[in-house]
Formats: sequence, structure tokens, C-alpha cells
Amino acid sequence: MKIALLFEIFFLIIWPGCKPIEEKNLLPELRPNFLELLNRRDSSLTLDSFYFIRTDTFNEKKALIHQRFSFLHIMNKINGQIERMSKQKDSFHSAPSANDLETLEYFKGEKEYVGKEIDSITTLIVHADSIAPVGYQAFFKVTVSKKDKFVISDTIPFAISLKMKVSDWDRNLEKIIDSLATSKQLHHSRISQ
Repeated sequence: MKIALLFEIFFLIIWPGCKPIEEKNLLPELRPNFLELLNRRDSSLTLDSFYFIRTDTFNEKKALIHQRFSFLHIMNKINGQIERMSKQKDSFHSAPSANDLETLEYFKGEKEYVGKEIDSITTLIVHADSIAPVGYQAFFKVTVSKKDKFVISDTIPFAISLKMKVSDWDRNLEKIIDSLATSKQLHHSRISQ
């Protein structure tokens, strides 16, 4: 009788206390957010599937490196535009028009501004915390179609704050949506599940 009572005490009181409490991160509903961004880009696009793959924890350093990527992409576009304008000017061997000079000065100003932003973020990266989390990156597999023209699937990352709200530090989402709208796959490598 005493042995049976000890087993009951063990299983009813002690055993449940020994189990670790599992904390689950409940992600916000991201499908409507993505659908809104997709329709804003092109209303003829249809979201065929949208499912969760995994999450990664972002620390401050990783988040800043991720932010810097969009500025590097903008800098690449500006440099390409300046190069095209310079080649166009050289191919005609004539003096550029006032409009071309104004446009070239505008791009040089943009290049200077973006360069300062890249330098600023790079300085922040050097001093950033690489341990404490600042948020999560949630990966979703999406399939988008455009009537009878194309169907494309890609992996979409969302920036999520520690309070489980969609964050604004991931500026690459617009670029990903632009690539989907033109039926180009941005991520060629697979992300393991």
C-alpha cells in the first residue's frame, strides 16, 4: 500500500514538475501581409501557396549585415546607371545635354548618400552585439502565379521582432516581391527544413 502511494505521489506531483516547459514562438499571421504587398506590386498575381519552413534568431550584428545588403544593391544599381550614362556620352563624342548632366549629378549625389549609409551601417556592424537576439527571421515557401503566364516558387524571409510583430529592419522583402512579379527566382539555393 505504501509503495503504491509513493508511486502515485511520484507520478502525480514530482514527474510533471520535472518536464521542461516548452516555449513556443507564435508567429503573427503573415499571409495577409504578404498578399497585400504582392497585390500592391501587381494585382494580377495570385498567391497559390504559402507555408512555414523555419525560423532563425537574429542578433544585432546579423540584422545590420542583412540591412546593409539592400544598400549595397542600390549602390550597384546607381553605379550601373552612371556607367551606362558615361558609355552613352562617350559613344556620341559630343557634349552631353543639360538634362544628362543634371541626371548624372543626381546619380552622383545618390551614390554619395548611399555610400554614407553603407559606411554608417558598417561602423554599426563593427560595434554590434553578436549574442543577444533582436528578432527572428521566419522563412516561408510561396508559390505565385500570373494567370496563364507563369508559376514560380521561392523562399521568402520575414523579419519578426522579439514581440512577434512584423519588423521593418528587413528591407529586402520588396526586392523579393519584385523578382516574383517578373517570374524570376531570387533564391537559387535550397533552405533546409
